[in-house]
Amino acid sequence: MASSVKLITIESAKLQGVNGRLRKVPEELSRIATREFRTFGRGMVEELKREAPFVSGETANSIRFAVRNADTRNVRLEITAGNKNRPPVIINTILNGSRPHTITAKRPWLPTKHGLIPMLLFRRSAGNGAPSAPVGSRGAAGEWVMTKSVRHPGTKPNDFFNRALNTMQPTLDNMLTRIGKLVIETFQTKQ
Repeated sequence: MASSVKLITIESAKLQGVNGRLRKVPEELSRIATREFRTFGRGMVEELKREAPFVSGETANSIRFAVRNADTRNVRLEITAGNKNRPPVIINTILNGSRPHTITAKRPWLPTKHGLIPMLLFRRSAGNGAPSAPVGSRGAAGEWVMTKSVRHPGTKPNDFFNRALNTMQPTLDNMLTRIGKLVIETFQTKQ
């Protein structure tokens, strides 16, 4: 099972109009593409972290980029979000939202005279979209609640990825244009 969600993959070998021709690309162009991908990757990650929702900082801290096959004709940039503290299901829920749903305790952990029973234990929400207390219950935000199930109100989508991509689109376009021009210049000088 993947521990992150791939947000972007850009591959030099699949850039429109140059697929298949890169076998002849000099090493210098591969190094330039690698450098451009690293520069864009750093900028995109910074922008994603700015746009990511901040409650605990786990989402922003899980955003990473990697340049694979560096300095080859198949250099690839991957930008991902997610880790063991912020698994893919959470990233997808942040991006796509969730419908109202019931959360029911499954793991027995609370000792009683009849054995262990399943219970949920959480702090009461302050209205920030976190699980709320059972319907009809009373109490102040921040109080501990123990119950067998809770009705979660759902969450609205937070498309921080597209907001960041819209901000970085001119940078992405400029990078791809620079790489494309270098490839064209290389082929023109070889003819």
